[in-house]
Amino acid sequence: MVTPGAFGIAKLLRIRSSALERMLHAVYGIVVRVIATLAGKDMMGEMFGASTLIPRGLLWRLGEEMRGCACGTFRLSQGIESVGYNITYALELLINIVIIDSEDQMIHWKLGEESEPEDFVKTFAMVDLSIVMVCTHSGRFLIRNKEAADATFVPVHQDPVFADYSVLFASDSGKVAVAGSIDGHVVVISPSQRFQPIKWKPYNCKVISIFLAEVVGSDEVDMFFFAGEKEEIFWYRVVDLSGTPTVHHIAAITLSPNMTVTSLAYSRHANTLILGSRRGAVAIYKFPPPKPHAASVPAHSSLNLDATLVHRHAHGRDAVTSIVPEEHGGRGDREIVFSTVGRDGCYCRYSLKQVSADDEESPADRANVVEGATWRLECFHKSKITKGWLEKIMIVDDTVLLCGFYNKRFFVYNDTKKYEMFSVACGGAHRRWDFQTNDGFLNKYAFVFLRKYEVHAIFPEETEERHFMDPKLQDNFHGMETRVVRFIDFSRRSTAFLVTAGEDAVLKFHAYDRNRPKENLKSLAAVRKHVSVIRGIDTSYGKTGTLLFTAGAREELRAWNLSIDDSMEVRCLELVCAPMVSPITETRIMDVGVTAISWAPGLHLVGTACSDAFVRVWIFDESKPSFRLLATSQFHQRCVLKCQALAVPVEDGSDMLVLVTAGTDGRIAIWDCSGVVRRFADSSPPPEDFEQDLGSPMFVHQGHQSGVNGLDVRLVTESPASPQLMVASGGDDNGVSVLRVWLKRDGPSTRVDRAASGTVPPTHSSPVSAVRIVNATNVVTTSLDQRLNCWEVSEGTVEPENKKDGDLSLNLHNSYYLDIADISDMDVRFAG
Repeated sequence: MVTPGAFGIAKLLRIRSSALERMLHAVYGIVVRVIATLAGKDMMGEMFGASTLIPRGLLWRLGEEMRGCACGTFRLSQGIESVGYNITYALELLINIVIIDSEDQMIHWKLGEESEPEDFVKTFAMVDLSIVMVCTHSGRFLIRNKEAADATFVPVHQDPVFADYSVLFASDSGKVAVAGSIDGHVVVISPSQRFQPIKWKPYNCKVISIFLAEVVGSDEVDMFFFAGEKEEIFWYRVVDLSGTPTVHHIAAITLSPNMTVTSLAYSRHANTLILGSRRGAVAIYKFPPPKPHAASVPAHSSLNLDATLVHRHAHGRDAVTSIVPEEHGGRGDREIVFSTVGRDGCYCRYSLKQVSADDEESPADRANVVEGATWRLECFHKSKITKGWLEKIMIVDDTVLLCGFYNKRFFVYNDTKKYEMFSVACGGAHRRWDFQTNDGFLNKYAFVFLRKYEVHAIFPEETEERHFMDPKLQDNFHGMETRVVRFIDFSRRSTAFLVTAGEDAVLKFHAYDRNRPKENLKSLAAVRKHVSVIRGIDTSYGKTGTLLFTAGAREELRAWNLSIDDSMEVRCLELVCAPMVSPITETRIMDVGVTAISWAPGLHLVGTACSDAFVRVWIFDESKPSFRLLATSQFHQRCVLKCQALAVPVEDGSDMLVLVTAGTDGRIAIWDCSGVVRRFADSSPPPEDFEQDLGSPMFVHQGHQSGVNGLDVRLVTESPASPQLMVASGGDDNGVSVLRVWLKRDGPSTRVDRAASGTVPPTHSSPVSAVRIVNATNVVTTSLDQRLNCWEVSEGTVEPENKKDGDLSLNLHNSYYLDIADISDMDVRFAG
């Protein structure tokens, strides 16, 4: 059972020793009571009765003063400097959210007096987190180590060929730095001066870009050179770096016409090269293990490689700026997973799969798939991170860090935990820059950029002792109210999967091991596509696998193809978004119900409960994919709050499509949608303006005095002759209602043969927020009063003298108090 709670308000007190001045700050977080007192020189706090303890960093950015989020506990005496006890400052120390707004917070490196007056820095490369190599206007290569005692530039090489113009890059390990000149020369330099520079000339034109790739622990570095006038990339490899290095030519890579390479990634174990272009294309090169040639061999005599696949406009018409293969993300040699970012502000993940002619697997969305003779490229994740540019991906400690620029600021965004952890007012991305870190918490990092021929560097002031491991409040929760939770069945014996969503518009996927009930949920993935709150989630199963439907504010209704492999890798690919049909722009879809249509494979009935008082019935077609609006009804005349759909077997072997809705009028309506769906399916082709009136419901029950917040429907008797439905509901009137209806096929239509209902007076002290039917005789309800009530449903009332034929009674046989505040939704599944 899963019950998400709404986040409330936490109050933090800043106490000054002189006058005990209390300044109240409100931040979004779980409700926490912090009582700060002053006893002599000792500061003591209390959180939920734990004396001398205060929450470690329950803090979100609010205004300019309060930022961050962390968890744990610490004694208040730690982190407090002097009088004017600043709890905000203490909490800010606990998470590395770095914001640099002034040049006074930066280090400025200029050339020393020993340099010629007209000489200045033209470009640089970061060798590691403390060493920077620069190339000057006169062609000098200098090294500066911020940890060295003298902290001056030390010359390592000089060549006038690299004067005026040069490009300079260093390998990830810092073993080599490679530079290119305006006339086509390149040189390999050892920053530690372990070997003499190696220089040769692969081009007769300007070298524009250099890309380096290496295997961790290897003595080899692969080098890729791109010149704008050539529609090819030259691939070299320097080997034996610990001994006497030599350079070998590997291949000449043929580019697509007019392709300017802006990013490159090479996976040696998969023999795959991935290129990104200035116009948003991604090109894939698959090849057998190459045979190195001597560097002196002309390029045209070596292996020539042509693209295996080219994906146009992967990032629209904006540049693909960074590509990172996920070495453990695929399934052996048949699949490669890699990530890209671009100047459209999007972060994408791709799967490159090897396919054969008899492969029956069909991609869910052809618009996101590029197929070749033996390989298929599919985008299974795409999220918009910023309105600005994304320039670099880093995967450190299983944490995805995205570097970009927006509003003349450089930022580092933690996509795993969904928060911005580093921001610098550097002026923008039109200059040479680099960012490096060796951990996912930014305990140690370096950001260096070039401005006005000066090297500007930002390093952490000191490495602080970290008293906690993970800067988060609690595993897997949302930053705002959680509105909906649903189990997802993937036929795992011991692992349950679920999805949550809420006010932060983020879909989060989780795994729960039923054999280890004391462990927390494991967060698997997070997808941000909705622009506002998500209010409804439902699933259906079709020809292409599991389909996920989400709905919420701005009348957003989206369909996704969802899969989770054996390694618990979540792939959630958006298929399509339904068109907006309401004339009211503020319309919210309050709930969504979906069921597959057995007699029309590939079609799914989708019902939506809308805040503009409409019940809307859609058809989702997997083959296109697309949404078509079939019918509408304003029966409730008020905001429709809940919607459930299910297929009921009937005598003729087909399924009757039933929709159950409830609104703020307290009424529960049962609809037969089979007729309108058959008319749509039988019309070939269906007209564009097929929308019809849904008509009147086949049964209406006044279950509550006001709004219905919880609704669940289950087929409890599967007899085709007289199927029985059970409907349970809970509302703002604190009451719980149960309805049983027996359906009867009457020619082409369906009618309710008989019905029985039962309602209990308010047993919750607050509005009921969620209801679930466990089986034909048990119902579970929960409420804002933090109670979980278990009901037994039986025929007749408790008092024999008040018994009426057909009535149902609800007997409360268990009630539990939960430590989750403001429960907003609930889902129930049997563990067996």
